[in-house]
Amino acid sequence: MKDAAKAKAFDRSFLLRILIMSNISLILVLCSFISVTAAESYAQRVRVSLDYKNVTLEKVINDIKRQTEFEFAYQADLEKMVLKKVTVNVQDELIENVMKTVLQGTGLSFRIIDKIILLSKNRMLITSDAGITDDPARKVSGVVKDKSGTLPGVTVRVKGTNFGTVTDVEGKYSLTVPEGEVVLVFSYVGYQTVEIILKDETVIDIIMVQDALSLDEVVVVGYGTQKKRDITGAVSTISSADIQKSPVVGIDHALQGQAAGVQVTQNYGTPGAGIQVRIRGIGTIGDSDPLYVIDGVPTKENLNSLNPNDIESISVLKDASAAAIYGARAANGVVLITTKKGIKGESMVQFNATYGVQQISNKLELLTADEYAMVMDEALTNAGLAPVWNNPGLGEGTDWQDAIFRNAAFQKYDLSVSSGNDKTTYLLGLGYLAQDGIVKHSDFTRYNLRFNLNSNVTEKFIVGANMNLSRIKENLIDTEINGVVRSAIFQPPTIPVYNEDGTYAGPGENEGDAQNPLGMADRSDKTQANNKLFGNIFASYDIISGLRFKSNLGLNVYSLQTIDFDPTFSEGNANRLINSLNHQLINYFDVNWENTLEYTRKINLHKVTALVGNTMQEASTGLVSGYRENFSSNEDYLHYLDAGSANDKARGRLTEWSLLSYFGRINYDFADKYLLSLNARYDGSSRFGKKNRWGLFPSVSAGWRVSGEDFFKSDFIDDLKIRASWGQLGNQDIGLYAFSSVLQQIFYPFGNPQVIQVGYLPASDFNPDVKWETTTQLDFGVDFSAFDYRLYFSADYYKKNTTDMLLILPQPATSGFGSTGYENVGEIVNKGLEFQVIWRDKIGKLNYNVNANLTTNKNEVLNLGENNEAITSGLFFDMSTRTEVGHSIREFYGYVTDGIFQNQAEIDAHAEQPGAVPGDIRFKDISGDGVINSDDRTFIGNPYPDMFFGLNLGLSYKGFDVSLFLQGQYGNEIYNATKFWLTNSGYNYNKGTAILERWTGEGSSNTEPRLSTVDANQNARGSDRYIEDGSYLRLKNLQIGYTLSENMARKLSLKGARVFVSGSNLLTFTKYTGYDPEVGAARATLGDRTVGFDEVTYPQNRGFIMGVTISM
Repeated sequence: MKDAAKAKAFDRSFLLRILIMSNISLILVLCSFISVTAAESYAQRVRVSLDYKNVTLEKVINDIKRQTEFEFAYQADLEKMVLKKVTVNVQDELIENVMKTVLQGTGLSFRIIDKIILLSKNRMLITSDAGITDDPARKVSGVVKDKSGTLPGVTVRVKGTNFGTVTDVEGKYSLTVPEGEVVLVFSYVGYQTVEIILKDETVIDIIMVQDALSLDEVVVVGYGTQKKRDITGAVSTISSADIQKSPVVGIDHALQGQAAGVQVTQNYGTPGAGIQVRIRGIGTIGDSDPLYVIDGVPTKENLNSLNPNDIESISVLKDASAAAIYGARAANGVVLITTKKGIKGESMVQFNATYGVQQISNKLELLTADEYAMVMDEALTNAGLAPVWNNPGLGEGTDWQDAIFRNAAFQKYDLSVSSGNDKTTYLLGLGYLAQDGIVKHSDFTRYNLRFNLNSNVTEKFIVGANMNLSRIKENLIDTEINGVVRSAIFQPPTIPVYNEDGTYAGPGENEGDAQNPLGMADRSDKTQANNKLFGNIFASYDIISGLRFKSNLGLNVYSLQTIDFDPTFSEGNANRLINSLNHQLINYFDVNWENTLEYTRKINLHKVTALVGNTMQEASTGLVSGYRENFSSNEDYLHYLDAGSANDKARGRLTEWSLLSYFGRINYDFADKYLLSLNARYDGSSRFGKKNRWGLFPSVSAGWRVSGEDFFKSDFIDDLKIRASWGQLGNQDIGLYAFSSVLQQIFYPFGNPQVIQVGYLPASDFNPDVKWETTTQLDFGVDFSAFDYRLYFSADYYKKNTTDMLLILPQPATSGFGSTGYENVGEIVNKGLEFQVIWRDKIGKLNYNVNANLTTNKNEVLNLGENNEAITSGLFFDMSTRTEVGHSIREFYGYVTDGIFQNQAEIDAHAEQPGAVPGDIRFKDISGDGVINSDDRTFIGNPYPDMFFGLNLGLSYKGFDVSLFLQGQYGNEIYNATKFWLTNSGYNYNKGTAILERWTGEGSSNTEPRLSTVDANQNARGSDRYIEDGSYLRLKNLQIGYTLSENMARKLSLKGARVFVSGSNLLTFTKYTGYDPEVGAARATLGDRTVGFDEVTYPQNRGFIMGVTISM
């Protein structure tokens, strides 16, 4: 106990002293670098050396880009001109002189705007007052910008002529055009070209959209950004446009099928329910959830408090090189989420509204009342008992699925206001979501208020803030093993929904003991309310050119209150005689303070970016709860603890943990061809004892841009890069005090007369030497673009090896514990391939794009400790999964069936199978010992797919757009635990229609056994009878939209407007007989321990939604 108290999430004062001292040292170092530099422009300072003979102008341009920070912009019709051959020899010359020399005799001229060099034909008039003809003319002006602000260097020209201009440093342009209707063309390298029909307008402002396949696309990585073309690790990105194509409730839902290597599974269809995200397989027997980082603030919490409409982009860091900067928490991958920011320029108001209906996508085929009575009577007769129904002619009876399911409304509204100037930008967003569940009396409501501010206090000093306030309120129903949905499946159809007096009907003498499912849902009085503040404030300072210091303070605070009242009821054989109330409150506080120093320097062909920093994170969780029984009434006004009168219970706890870290990264680029990245993080975590508190997590990656070599010549490949990476990551997700003995208080009567005495005993075993799980990853990848960047292809091979895996092993009973504390003994490997292909093109005015990804993964256990003893566990039949060396984690384990015994001769010829009679299931003698017993159990299925995939198709034509999203998986099995009940005639519950194919005599069936209320043969034992193919292909989303033309929008005093209709989960192709083949963890509290088990909880829905987006 003393050790735990001492550890207590680190000694806070020690941690704070260390952090303060390190930050003071860092600041002193920064201050020593501060200097005053001359205020000359970049073009006046940079010098270039070139020596080429008879090479293409394009090659010279690429060399200039490698040596400097200049980017080149030119129209598409100049592509042939930049292939002209030139000869140039200059040494250490200013860029202006270099460009004059380079362009001699090419017919091209140039203009330098900040760090952009604009090329144009000599005859093009690049002036602000370019005249076109002597015809009547007018002047048109405006501002061009992108999502980040104004855009300099954009070419603006009159279509069909050679006359135009470019935008200045502030993105402004002015151009003289003829009277009447003309077409203005706005073009810029890396952005989609925009054409505007101009009638009598004189002011045209444009927002340009970055080209999705642009190699200059900037990707968010750990503690910064990087050009996509320069990344040497495995990173997948998802844009806000991708998110909006599939209207989702939670951010994590938007990952499904969008990124190679990322498997996303929805555990429940409950409104607002979280999902399971696994990156490159299951890396541990424990927690395999990735780390989420939102605007620089790390969290492992449920993401349902965030509004998807507020998200700008998502980056998934998959390999060790990309994720090592997050060290001890990155073993399962890292998901970086960036929220939207305000933009410079005119104020923008945007309103989004969606409304729709959701419904059950698939119903189970169950027996009617007549069929149920017939089946149950046959089971009684075969068991030698008297029938009870005697073919009463009950008809169809009650369809309990129809009784609990409904068409559920979905509505979502978002309003945002953004604006800014050269100094400050801001964004204010409001969001409201109301989702009714497809099961009656369940719903999810969310309110969001988000604020973003960025302010350039001076040219060097920037401050900003991102804040998200949310409130979630849920009305919950029981979705566990005895919940509403399962009761609807089990309840016999012979029972009506209501009695004649309007009360809920219940089971009779021969109808089981399940509650009336509609009554259960109606009585359900469990509410959950979560008030949350998540955000950060930051400041950065440019000390000298290329050297920046940034400090970021993140905060994650929430208060979660759950009130659960269980009322009394009486429904036939089902009743609850005592009501009760459980009231629980959880308060969570998490603060994260990070400081970084980044330096970027480019000298000729060499470019180096270095980053160092440190982090302190400290979190605490407080829980208090109270319980009472025997309330005088079930009425709402009595749902508070003091109204109860019996069985008082109270509990509470306070847990804390903290993390102190130092990290660094060096990126090196030589000649834009040879790329190197080094990362390291040194983490100290309070979750481990003093001997193993600190861990170092390094990584290295390298890339070679083959297409930049002189020897590489291709008519269709535009860019080709080979990359490789190696690194080590950690996993600290174990109990907070696994290294220390924790005592719990107990009460026991002693003496005569007996008196209650207070005592203490160890709450669990512990291991003072427990340490990190370490994941070592190796990755080889290739990226290339071809056919004028219309095609993008990426492929990766990875090997992800987890050692020192944390296991809880069996222990002798004499120890007083059933198991040891955590031991670092296991080893697991995941190996796989990832592919992504993007193709985008146009046919006339029809634009189309294809984005496909596919992942294969093989999981294998290599070591389970000294004796390699297998670990059996599971949700169903107690030992239904087995983890064993040479197999995947938690493969399904049980008996193998071999048809139905058709006669006694077959029984006699088979291995001894006690209790078997004709019509019973025949089980294989796997052990070969001549007896069917537990030794004949073997591996019967794997819950993890061999591959999973996603396919996005998009079309757009004259304002209309269509997007289609397919996703699925192949090669996994599902343990259909519901089938145990639906095919088991030993219980009075309803059955599935498959039971009608039961064995009734020799040759009648070889799949379904005879009916009997007595199961001497144990036909229902855990076997491959319940294992089904879980492969599926799903039309996840189909959306059709129409965007008003700019002219039409302007007439309506709008900046833009779009309407759309969307359908989700429209079609599913699968052999699985349950509700849905997308089966995650059967019980969320047990996580991966129940992956692949289908217990019938809360099925997924099919949705139909329409929406509108208006910009003003």
